Amino acid sequence: MKKPTVLIPMQNPPENYLFALKLVGIDYICDFSPKNLQDFYGLLLTGGGDFLSSFYKRNVDCHKVNVLRDVNEFKILDYFFKRNAPILGVCRGMQIINLYLGGDLKTTDGHQSTNGEDVYHPIFSSSSFLDGLHTVNSNHRQCVNKLSPLAKEICLSNDGIVEGFSFKNVLAVQFHPERIDAKSISLVYGKFANLVNDYFKLL
Repeated sequence: MKKPTVLIPMQNPPENYLFALKLVGIDYICDFSPKNLQDFYGLLLTGGGDFLSSFYKRNVDCHKVNVLRDVNEFKILDYFFKRNAPILGVCRGMQIINLYLGGDLKTTDGHQSTNGEDVYHPIFSSSSFLDGLHTVNSNHRQCVNKLSPLAKEICLSNDGIVEGFSFKNVLAVQFHPERIDAKSISLVYGKFANLVNDYFKLL
């Protein structure tokens, strides 16, 4: 029986993303710029460096920018969004979705350590599917400044940073559930898996 495949637009993403997809039973292909986007039934946008602030016309400090990746992911995101195909954005992935939907970004303090390890902090959830998730991890400099008016906020950090939002078949989180535990993976990636499977059944 054929199963839906999701796209990760990277050649060699960190293994923890792949482990999370396997844990919830989702097949994937890693390809920076695939020829046939119609072969995929979902999109996973992963973490990474900052976005060049010219994308959203604000003067925001940027580190580890990859403009080629930015442009490629905007193009791929547009394809999936216009077809209402499921999209999961994690950390940087959440930020690019917010930019695509008309929001913008800023820099923040206290969400990235000096040694590169994750920082853990409480979240306050307004979404039932995140029930039981009270503490998450962070490792980012940029974050949501203005949330897209299309997006529905689903959780905040204790200092007011947007840690998650949703819109139609789009789910986005600022934290890294794939680096927390199996329960966090089940809550977030499991929700994404449900969206992918439901979308696949409709086509």
